[in-house]
Amino acid sequence: MVRAWQGMAVLACVFSGTPGTVSAAAAATETDALGRIVELRIGAQSLATALIEFSQQSGVQVMASAGLVRGLQTQGVQGQMSVAAALDALLQGTRLNVHPAGPNTVSLRRPEAVNTPTAAANTEEMLEFIVVTATKTEASVTETSQSLSVVTREEMELRGVQDLNGALSYSSGIKFRDYPGGQGMQDFYLRGFRSNNTAGSVFRDGLRQQFNGLDGDLETYGLERIELLKGPSSVLYGQGAPGGLVNAITKRPTKTTLRELVVQGGSHDRLQGAADFSGPIDADAEWRYRMTALGRESDTQFDYVEDNRIYAAPALTWAPSERTELTLLTQYLKTEGSGGEQSFPVVGTVRPNPNGQIPANRFLGDPSWNLFEVEGEAAAYEFKHRFTDSLRFNQVLRYSESDTRLKAVSPTASGNLTNNRLQSRLGVDRVADSKQLTTDANLAWSLHGDAIENTVLVGIDYAWHRRNNVQRNGTIAAIDVFAPVYDMPIVWAPTLAINQTSSLDQTGIYLQDQVKWQGLSITGGLRRDEVRTENLVRNLNVRQVVEDDKITGRVGAIYETALGLAPYASYSTSFQPLPGTSFGGRPFEPTEGKQIEVGVKYQIDPGSLLTLAVYELTQTNVSTPDPAHAGFFVQQGEVRSRGVELEGRTKVTEALNLIAAYAYTDAETTKANPAANGISTVGLKQLGIPEHNISLWADYTFALGADHTLDLGAGARYLTDTYNTDNSVRVDGYTLVDLAGHYTWRGYALSVNVSNLLDKEYFTPGFYNGTVFYGYGRTVLATLRYRW
Repeated sequence: MVRAWQGMAVLACVFSGTPGTVSAAAAATETDALGRIVELRIGAQSLATALIEFSQQSGVQVMASAGLVRGLQTQGVQGQMSVAAALDALLQGTRLNVHPAGPNTVSLRRPEAVNTPTAAANTEEMLEFIVVTATKTEASVTETSQSLSVVTREEMELRGVQDLNGALSYSSGIKFRDYPGGQGMQDFYLRGFRSNNTAGSVFRDGLRQQFNGLDGDLETYGLERIELLKGPSSVLYGQGAPGGLVNAITKRPTKTTLRELVVQGGSHDRLQGAADFSGPIDADAEWRYRMTALGRESDTQFDYVEDNRIYAAPALTWAPSERTELTLLTQYLKTEGSGGEQSFPVVGTVRPNPNGQIPANRFLGDPSWNLFEVEGEAAAYEFKHRFTDSLRFNQVLRYSESDTRLKAVSPTASGNLTNNRLQSRLGVDRVADSKQLTTDANLAWSLHGDAIENTVLVGIDYAWHRRNNVQRNGTIAAIDVFAPVYDMPIVWAPTLAINQTSSLDQTGIYLQDQVKWQGLSITGGLRRDEVRTENLVRNLNVRQVVEDDKITGRVGAIYETALGLAPYASYSTSFQPLPGTSFGGRPFEPTEGKQIEVGVKYQIDPGSLLTLAVYELTQTNVSTPDPAHAGFFVQQGEVRSRGVELEGRTKVTEALNLIAAYAYTDAETTKANPAANGISTVGLKQLGIPEHNISLWADYTFALGADHTLDLGAGARYLTDTYNTDNSVRVDGYTLVDLAGHYTWRGYALSVNVSNLLDKEYFTPGFYNGTVFYGYGRTVLATLRYRW
């Protein structure tokens, strides 16, 4: 599929034979790129799909609106030829022209716009982001009536991204919980609601990454791009948090040779090496491979806390014809870090302590009992077959296993200090393992009429998850947070605290219909899910089985105008299983999410997209204290989030790029029963949600010569105050400044990235009411990359 903002492109200029115009082949003398010889295997199909394959196979970026190529067909192109000749062949009979859009970039226009400068300016087409997350079909962002952000491989490299937090830090509507002592699980807030792997909000290649957050980390070096889908998305993905989901797209084998070696070093004695090799195995590129690997040894900003990793991802593609493709994706990931949870007490961090400020590098665990190790393997396949130009089948399946070992001494939940110095602690010894099988298969049928295009998608997905968890707890002496004494003995409890096996089986059947008429796109979908969860708590001799079934849906419309504006409106729903029981032992029903969203997407010029969204998102069936039975809960609560999001990614000039994002989020509890103390949470702000979140990034490319360039980038992120669960603790907002420098010479690239340049000390609310997390201090990374 066409990659959003791919860095490689080509200049071309094709006209319809009028005076002063030339074909792509005739223009080949104007640039070396057009004369480059490429190997192509593109069959007869829709022009939109052919252009996607052309970008993949040639490394050439084609920019065109979906409306421009909708309904057009091509006979394809086969064999070795120049880029210019290939473009001529693909566009034969379409009456579309190719125009320069920047270095190594082309854009498509209608022929009537060529001879009139004003008309050409008014009809200039932008780069369309062909994405799969929003609809599971090849639909552009301007055909999708739902907010979506895309972060590409190129952007991640420019900003020096090391994890999911950094990748999405310049996207609107999302806020991560910073955890410098080792991320553990992906933990973030999206449109006012907490989303993590436990809530099923992190996906990989369209499949749920894990049902337990501690078992499913991501290595961003192994990703092609990240797609952030905002709002309820159960209609295509089943259970999940109402705020949306993250879908990480794995690197695939390429038809052209790719070779890359990377060495990185920086703050906290970080040393990392990585390699990425890909290309065809045979002359016809029927067989292709990719091998991506990474190794890291690093300390962190906390004493006694490491961040070590080994990652390997072999992949193989078999494409016996232009209609059939099978890709195998495998992965091994081992992460070693600290077992100590770095929850700091409020007094001595965001509130004054007569003994002073707790140092930002203070380790509150114990070095003698300190390990968090996750070792996992995964194997997946993606199978695509096009029966005809109108009928396509796609299936992806993944099986994964992981083993977790946790040896930790962590502060207790309260966060209270004795005598403003002593923090009570708990010893934990945990062994866990998990297995998971997920699969999704769908059939897409497209009907093309004279004016209407209709795509029907029907699919089924299945998830199976099993996890064993054994844990014992122990007591250990409190730690003096200002004068710590380590290597203290742990007295283990005689019985296990946890001895549990949890399992989940989920089956979903979904139906979606996309109707396109001229500039109008209408999408509607329905889904039915059946979910069975079972928890066997052996140490308590308790077995609980919960069976849920839910129907969710979505409907939306978007209209692309001639001015480039695309207003849209949508309604979507979601569900999320809720653990626990009411008085009498009745299992809770799933919570439900409902969202109304209106907005507009604006095509400014090639390579630029601006989106504005206004939404109201409500979660019902939320647990709240049972007024009739103390200590129990009923599902009478409600949380509502209202917000405005603005995001723009634009190429101001050929050298200057801008990314800007703003989010206003008003998330609060709207219904709740009073607790035993008579206090209600109605009107309270949700944990960790800033009301305003603003970010801006700019980078400029200096052409220093024929074969070397210098890119300089800078960004700033501003977040307003946040609150803990009962709003008794306010955490001040903050501004962070980031810098990037990127010098390339032939195949070499040297990058220096600085995050939190001013070393701003900041905090985010912790897991518990009386705790906070330190934010990331200044971090400097230097990266040397060689491609040949």
